[in-house]
Amino acid sequence: MNLILIENDQSIDKVISHPEYVQGRDVILCFCYLSYWYLKNQSDKHICVFNDDLFFKEDYDCMHSETERFASTWFYQDGADVTLFNNVSFGDLIKPAIGRTYMSHILVKYGEAIRKSVEKWGKINCIYYDFTNKSNYFNYLQNDGGRFFNKKRLVECVAKQLNIKTSEIITDKVLPTPYLHEKVCIDFNGKLQENKKDLRGTICYFAKLIHNAISRFLSLFNGTFNAGKVYFFNYYNINSFVQHHAKDLVIPNFGLKDHLKTLFSGLTFADIDDEKYELDKPENSYLKFIRDRLLDEGVVRSDCDFVFNGIDYSSIYEPALKNFVECLIPFYLAHMVKVRNFLKRMRVAKLVVNDITDEKNGVIIAACRQSNVKVYFVDHGIKAWRSAYPLPFVAPDVYFEASTRPFYEMPLLPEPLGTPIMDQHAERPRKKVSRIKKILFLTFADSHYARLDRLAYRGKYYAEIFSVFKGLSEMGMELYYRTHSENQAYHDYMFDLFDVDRTTFKLKHGGRFCDVIREMDLMVCNFTTCFFEAQASGIPTIFLEPHVIMDALQMPLSGEHMKDVIRVSTGKDLMNIVKRNKDNPAELNKFLDAFIETNGVPYIGNLDGKASERISDYIFNDKVRNLSE
Repeated sequence: MNLILIENDQSIDKVISHPEYVQGRDVILCFCYLSYWYLKNQSDKHICVFNDDLFFKEDYDCMHSETERFASTWFYQDGADVTLFNNVSFGDLIKPAIGRTYMSHILVKYGEAIRKSVEKWGKINCIYYDFTNKSNYFNYLQNDGGRFFNKKRLVECVAKQLNIKTSEIITDKVLPTPYLHEKVCIDFNGKLQENKKDLRGTICYFAKLIHNAISRFLSLFNGTFNAGKVYFFNYYNINSFVQHHAKDLVIPNFGLKDHLKTLFSGLTFADIDDEKYELDKPENSYLKFIRDRLLDEGVVRSDCDFVFNGIDYSSIYEPALKNFVECLIPFYLAHMVKVRNFLKRMRVAKLVVNDITDEKNGVIIAACRQSNVKVYFVDHGIKAWRSAYPLPFVAPDVYFEASTRPFYEMPLLPEPLGTPIMDQHAERPRKKVSRIKKILFLTFADSHYARLDRLAYRGKYYAEIFSVFKGLSEMGMELYYRTHSENQAYHDYMFDLFDVDRTTFKLKHGGRFCDVIREMDLMVCNFTTCFFEAQASGIPTIFLEPHVIMDALQMPLSGEHMKDVIRVSTGKDLMNIVKRNKDNPAELNKFLDAFIETNGVPYIGNLDGKASERISDYIFNDKVRNLSE
């Protein structure tokens, strides 16, 4: 028998017409739900298996544990961390990039699927595959192109160890990738280049110069000239933080309209990324040392064996780890020195980050530790998913979260102060929905770097929501579809694949979410901060999780249906709820009122519009050392 690995639904016709394919004998293993859905709708006579149906919880626990071991030990030799420099382990500090940027742990999942298939079905004569390095069904780095995340190389590697021959299926058309990333730091020439500016960037640059000149003049009179500053990584939905204590605040950027609003506030603009720095002799000596120790003609020398369930993945990890040594560690070493220089030059005493799960913020926090600068984490979203991987190497000093059940097990303040995200929803009274006419659908949310068990269910989410568009439209509903920074070509592809009538819905791009959601009567989504925002605005919200994995969800999403969350897994269940409530949504409103009363503060925070003020007051009044000492 043959094993056929499929990601692209465009390959299926080639497979079933292939002279070597025998229906009912050969196994088609679908790694993307879109291809699985397409094949199952063609015929039930094929032996067609969805990749994730091969795995159980204990399989994922082992994969998460072993890939974490690979990421945490590859830079050790004879039990010693080779990447230590000035008491900082760069191997440990930037290890999130292995999952987030290089996605090596996903290749282990692919390899394990092949191994389990051979274990399940026995003798495999040949493995056919349609994997491409030009796209993925979840995430794609345009300056990778198979250099590091290479599914073809993975198949050849595993098949060779299992003594099975392989054959590639070439397909002209590839599935568009939902998330395209054009600029990823996997190429570094030893110098940190200044960011290029377009016309808008040039205007903003001069606006910052004018703004800073006014702020510097004002600081001579308001007593802040020599005061320690607070550096704040602002994000559009927590910009309300800037309204408070602006004269002591430094931020990297702002919208042009916001410049006019804050022109005489004392606010200062400066961007760490604009700091210029080149590596000095000791730092270059350190980089030469780790290259000599860790690399041997392109092969990584390490205590780590990269073996999982009898399969050796060292050749799969080596291109990424070599790039770690040659590019990523030099880049972040230089970035750390840049941050330290910036903190000193700008007299920063406190720093606020809005993300702690990536390597760049880890480097920033580590630099703050070296500079005795206190770090605060003000999240730009409300986390509803659980990472299967442990806490980042360097944690902030103070963690602000709306929820009393934080994303990571970290020390919280005695009482949550709320989250700036929700302040905009307190500007107007909560809406009371009297009938359901307008429904907003959001796209699927998945963090490929956080865990491996939700990765493939994106397509199933779309299959379920698209299955109700026609029926809801025939009921007189107005449907709206809003994406989240995604590649529109991917959604257009799915509309065609699932044969969605585009007259049944309207795209709803642009505008503040807090304004858009108040136009609606119901929202359907996967996990997203918008889940909480919609309910804070009074809009009943249905959480559609096509395959519920309780370990992957935080409360309230993992809670009891109709008590903690309105949760469905199919379009049929969604349709039933809408039918029951379309003319009189008393059921949904009753749930929402109870949710806000019981769970509003624990999960969202106090909805009084003053979270930004409380948090900024806490940070600016928090005692730290005097920079003049």
